[in-house]
Amino acid sequence: MGNIVVAGPNEVVVVSGGCVKKDSTFVVGGFAWKTWFVSQSKRMSLEVMTLHPSFTSCKTLKGVPVNVRAVAQVRIKHEKEHLKKACEQFLGKEPYEVEDIIINTITGHLRGICDSLEIEYLYRNRECFAQSVIEEATPDAEKMGLEILSFTFLEAGRN
Repeated sequence: MGNIVVAGPNEVVVVSGGCVKKDSTFVVGGFAWKTWFVSQSKRMSLEVMTLHPSFTSCKTLKGVPVNVRAVAQVRIKHEKEHLKKACEQFLGKEPYEVEDIIINTITGHLRGICDSLEIEYLYRNRECFAQSVIEEATPDAEKMGLEILSFTFLEAGRN
């Protein structure tokens, strides 16, 4: 005996355990069978997360302290290998915990890039700066099963 578990198009249901399968089943926009007392299921949102990475008192290449604010759109990729990575990292965590992990990762890359640039470059080349952050953060994001959809540099101000 068991239950049918249903996942909407904006979530993944992970069914694990059971007598026959060794791998977990990842269901997006469909259904799976869960055996009573033997299998368990957990859900995780696949909706786009709007994140606001920011930091204060970062020194630029010439030692000028700046405050930086940005907005990033991030989501979990829907392919099985990426879902598996994301579930290893985030399954069972609250949405705010997931967002904190991602914000800290992006902020680290953002801070590292700001350290290597002059403040004039930040003001004049916002699109290039944003693209640099995406390029730097993408490998780490992919290790977590994530995709950076967009990154917008809002402002950099002196302290």
